[in-house]
Amino acid sequence: MPTPRNIYKFLTTKAGFASDHIKLLLNNDATTKNVKSALGTFLTRKAMKNDTVFIYYSGHGAPEIDASSLDGDGMSKYIVTYDSDPEISTQTAFPMEE
Repeated sequence: MPTPRNIYKFLTTKAGFASDHIKLLLNNDATTKNVKSALGTFLTRKAMKNDTVFIYYSGHGAPEIDASSLDGDGMSKYIVTYDSDPEISTQTAFPMEE
């Protein structure tokens, strides 16, 4: 299985992506705040119309019962970040809906 570092190395060498167009968040850098910043601020500043965006996530997720979930399955889903508490995902994890 590829690691995030292997994906980064491939993208910056063989695939020809500029390293300043890649946001690599590992371990304690992969906080909810930093993931939101990468997907919100960083991505919206770097990606232009008709660009291809590649997001590689290697980590855990957590569901929470939610009768009003957008997809109707009764669950809200969260990306569990470095600083998330899986016991209180609704308050500490990154909502997939975002």
